[in-house]
Amino acid sequence: MAATSMNNQSRHNDDVSEFKVPFFSGDDFPYWKSRMEIYLKSRDFRNWLSVKNGPHTPMKLNDKNELVSKLEDELDEDDFRKLTIDNKALNILLVSLDKTEYNLVRRCTSAHEVWKLLILTHEGTEQVKNAKLALLNVQHSKSKHIEIRHHFLRDHVEKGDIFLEYIDTLNQVADILTKPLDNERFCTLRRELGMQNPS
Repeated sequence: MAATSMNNQSRHNDDVSEFKVPFFSGDDFPYWKSRMEIYLKSRDFRNWLSVKNGPHTPMKLNDKNELVSKLEDELDEDDFRKLTIDNKALNILLVSLDKTEYNLVRRCTSAHEVWKLLILTHEGTEQVKNAKLALLNVQHSKSKHIEIRHHFLRDHVEKGDIFLEYIDTLNQVADILTKPLDNERFCTLRRELGMQNPS
């Protein structure tokens, strides 16, 4: 039993190792995204910058004093170092994905493209995210305890199909059916319903 406990503990420690890339299988994207950002920053902060800002594009000034891309044979050591960082970031992201997620991003050529496509796929655009969050905040905070039938009524009120009017407790005729009442209150409500005393 002690050996099993030790194996489970060491397996758990391996799962959160600083060297193990966070794996994403399509579930709980916000958690994976946060862990991956931390992982990339911890391996080499420049990896994270490549993901966040996009890859390094080696540039030079041409004869017309215009900025143009360098050819492969014109790359220097600094360009190679930056391109290596970009490719390491891309590799880290790709090896962290299961087959389904990998197939989604396999045509991306940079870590930045992969990151943006995963965010767009799993979170939507900023406008969609903001709308979802606003809707969830309003609905959850105000209506988490309300049953579906109340939402049905709310929808019909918004459409104008029905009109709800506030009736204070003293004028609530339905009390005769739902509450224990003293004799005087019972007789008053019975009269308001148009019912006669049988005697």
